Amino acid sequence: MSVREEVRLSMVPQGSSWSREQLLAVHFDFFKTANSIQQTIQFNSNEHK
Repeated sequence: MSVREEVRLSMVPQGSSWSREQLLAVHFDFFKTANSIQQTIQFNSNEHK
């Protein structure tokens, strides 16, 4: 397990009803979304040159 994963899991309140699988799924969705936003921004900035 990476340090980043441990930090993320430690930010979750103890005794939370979220399972580790749910958390990882949410983070995975978040990073997919962030990646596509980043690509869109790069695409737009290339268009304006």
